[in-house]
Amino acid sequence: MKNLIISANSLSFILDYKLQLISSLLKKDRDINLYVLIPDKTHEKYQEDNFLEFKSLVPDKNIFYCLKKGTSPLALINNIFWFINISRKLPQNGKCYFVSHTATINIALFFFSFIYKNKRNFVYRFFITGFGPSRIRKSLRSRLIGRVYIKIMQLSSQLNKNKVFVLNTQDRETIQDYKPFRKVYVIRESGLLLENLIKIYNMQIIKPPLEKLKIVYIGRFLLEKGVNDLPIISFYLNLAGIKHTITAYGKHDPSNSSSLTLDEIKKLETEDLKFKSSRPFQEVFKDSHIFLFPSAREGHPRFVLESMAYQCIPIVSPNPGLDVDVVHLFNGIVSSTSSPSSLAGSVIRLVKDEKLYNKIKHGCKIYTEEITKISTWRTNLEEIFSQ
Repeated sequence: MKNLIISANSLSFILDYKLQLISSLLKKDRDINLYVLIPDKTHEKYQEDNFLEFKSLVPDKNIFYCLKKGTSPLALINNIFWFINISRKLPQNGKCYFVSHTATINIALFFFSFIYKNKRNFVYRFFITGFGPSRIRKSLRSRLIGRVYIKIMQLSSQLNKNKVFVLNTQDRETIQDYKPFRKVYVIRESGLLLENLIKIYNMQIIKPPLEKLKIVYIGRFLLEKGVNDLPIISFYLNLAGIKHTITAYGKHDPSNSSSLTLDEIKKLETEDLKFKSSRPFQEVFKDSHIFLFPSAREGHPRFVLESMAYQCIPIVSPNPGLDVDVVHLFNGIVSSTSSPSSLAGSVIRLVKDEKLYNKIKHGCKIYTEEITKISTWRTNLEEIFSQ
């Protein structure tokens, strides 16, 4: 009997990145107990179907809305307590695989693993979904927390019962620091299902003429995501005579200190730039030309792949995680720098060269077709359960 305990800092993350793994696991191996630990039931509107599937797969008694977000001592103590609490509910026989995601949950699981270091049937899998503030911000607190987190993950990667997974090579180098005794594994977290790609192909995807350029952004309204650069990018496009609209879909995140309030967002709006609440990404990408992603750091964002499936060309900043799926000038453009002028220059280059635009659109089609042949969930399962 196996016991799999999946923990994350949001239900949305589970629905976007782990649902296929959960579904496939339960269908493949019925001799397994699955437990999920998350903060609450909050999720996006476009995830409603996924939420219903999640509820049908995981019994209510095995879902614990108990974890706390944030880096406060109280949040850390709470999360350690709940790992202890769930461990007491587990059968005494059989392996127990604790799988955690995001910094605060990973840190809590690490301390829990030391409390239960003599439990030979407990093994630990840490997924680093990106470093975000700890590698971007300059404040003493962020730097200190970041250094502590990195050191904890470095130590975790050296222990026999542990595995540390990252989503891009830059994060691997941060943890491994070129020391081979640290076992750090790069895996793909975002993928595409063939049946979903076929559905997209069956749609009538007709893009407006490039003269009516439609650019979109999807994500939380965070400074570290580059949302405050969008007005400047729009300004440069206007200077170049590029008629366009930029629509940013997302929301304020009260748990993140870099999140702009709705009032602050409104002040960024211009005639050509509008901020709107989240919509199903299928509707957003279907009639848009460019997906603009100026984020300072990511893990392995799924929307880059999704945009390609709809032949909405991704233009991204040259930062960790964003170039996992973007092969420059084949299926997207990696801007030469993170500056708004460089990102605007990438847009201008694409719009001015229709041959290049069509070539990259075709590259998006080829790339997504090949990606459907890669089973991310099967790889993840093998890595989780292997020693």
